[in-house]
Amino acid sequence: MTELQSQKISTAEKSKMMEILRRAGEEGMEEEEGGEGECATLEERLAGVDLDAESPEAVWNKLSRSEQEQFRAAMASGHLSSLIPLHTPWWRVSH
Repeated sequence: MTELQSQKISTAEKSKMMEILRRAGEEGMEEEEGGEGECATLEERLAGVDLDAESPEAVWNKLSRSEQEQFRAAMASGHLSSLIPLHTPWWRVSH
């Protein structure tokens, strides 16, 4: 710790570190505020939302950052297609 305190830090380095900390703080606050935060479940945040009437952006904004990242990753990997049941037309359904 003493070694760190004895090092001289330039004004530019201080400014750069302050900017990094400021951005990190803002991102943390956005995560807390965005979509009522992580403490509310997705089900609670989407309760009463009419998916047919809401804009895609409004629904997207109800997701937390981590949920948005998980969705993007699932899309990129093709995992989402496995969650959608294959539609069989009524005339092809065997009874």
